[in-house]
Amino acid sequence: MTRNIGGSLLPSAGAETYRAKEGKFGTFEIRPILDADSHGLFYARNYGDCAGTFILIAMHPNGYSCDNLAERIIAAWNNEGAANRAIQQFDYILACGGLTESRENVFALINGER
Repeated sequence: MTRNIGGSLLPSAGAETYRAKEGKFGTFEIRPILDADSHGLFYARNYGDCAGTFILIAMHPNGYSCDNLAERIIAAWNNEGAANRAIQQFDYILACGGLTESRENVFALINGER
């Protein structure tokens, strides 16, 4: 399944984009937010009182951008990628008109503190 969201003529997400991504601290899902003509990156931690409850981390018309942020955070958790790569993707989403949680919250998430 591909979607054209955000006025793009090109697909803005594919089937792989919508598959849940499991990491050692939680799970990421990309979901279309049709009312906002966008995609959302949702996160649910896998421990503690709120385990399994998804919260919106970022929104961007291009689902691939959200997917890339999730992959870079998981890579940082697994010491397979530097945290600064996740921050670069976070900055890209903001620079290209997306919305995110606060920088401090995303830093805490990247560091496995949320």
